[in-house]
Amino acid sequence: MKKILLAAIVVSTFSAQAAYLDEAFYCDSIDNLESMVNASQTNDTTTLQSLVVNGQCDTLHEKKEIKGIMDPGKGYVVFHFTDTNKSAVTLTQFVKDYN
Repeated sequence: MKKILLAAIVVSTFSAQAAYLDEAFYCDSIDNLESMVNASQTNDTTTLQSLVVNGQCDTLHEKKEIKGIMDPGKGYVVFHFTDTNKSAVTLTQFVKDYN
């Protein structure tokens, strides 16, 4: 019973956290995020364009609220946009007002 209660507390902690993105990029999977980062570091514009055109990654130039933040401690976070409930991943450095 204690394990179930502890799991419920942990899950509610993740879902209670809210923050926002502003001037960031995000992707639909961790693999695509890794591809985006690698392409950015090597100036591989073909890969960057492919990820964006195919809808696997996108840039954000306006403040957009996110929720349900899960941080595995590997430099990225998984979250949901509050307006669409769409899941995405981004680099931790892009998340604002997140502790």
